[in-house]
Amino acid sequence: MIAQTPLLQQPDVQLKHSILNDIVVEHGPHEIIGPLLARLDAEAASLGLNLSFATLAELMTVNRGNRQGWFPLTPLFDPEASGFGEDNGFCVVARTAAGRVVATHAARLYDWDNSDFRKEAQSRRLFYADPLRLAPKDEVFEVQGSFGEHIRGRAIYSGAAWVHPDFRKLGITGILPRFTKALMLTRWQPDFIMSLMLESNWKRGLATTFNYPHVDWAAHWGSAEAPVSRFAVVSMTAAELLSDLTRAVELRPAKVDGLVQQRRA
Repeated sequence: MIAQTPLLQQPDVQLKHSILNDIVVEHGPHEIIGPLLARLDAEAASLGLNLSFATLAELMTVNRGNRQGWFPLTPLFDPEASGFGEDNGFCVVARTAAGRVVATHAARLYDWDNSDFRKEAQSRRLFYADPLRLAPKDEVFEVQGSFGEHIRGRAIYSGAAWVHPDFRKLGITGILPRFTKALMLTRWQPDFIMSLMLESNWKRGLATTFNYPHVDWAAHWGSAEAPVSRFAVVSMTAAELLSDLTRAVELRPAKVDGLVQQRRA
């Protein structure tokens, strides 16, 4: 995924290092993905924030350091528990000029040619490399209904989405998730993108906010340390994601199109 020359150049935006230098448009229409990544990166920079990749260890550290306003990450993002690694996952963060991480979004790739989301979630292989050994003894995870049976093949879990409370009104919540999903599409060419969503967040309209057209109920998940809560799995196909990205390109003003230099794998 490391480009030898910049994918996109933005001479009017002064950044310590542009994440765009580290991205190659491998899959999907470069005329959609390239310009959109450039625009979103420029919009983040206009807020005084620099998008960059972070190590998975750094993601865990940021989560632990912000527990006052952020629940512990689901185990599937824990490299020690789940097998989450640089070959099947990545994390994009927004940093201040001083380097402080104030927003995160991560992705985890699964290969379910012979399985589906429901089976993997019910068995808890979704979360743990070895559920019998690594899952908490008092953990409860019960699945009802179809609960994502349609999600199979190359499936990406989109999550670890967080913005520091002091930065939530700036607009980064409309930038970072779409940037990360465009990167998921071009890096991995998935069949589905999905995420578990807490019922309270679904009631707040977050499935619509993040453009997930499919919502399947239900899972009940908890332990002695975390009360049992109800979750849905929200999902979209790659075609639905591409449609969303295309609309985003069409709706956003073409401020940087003339500066874009496409680099394809």
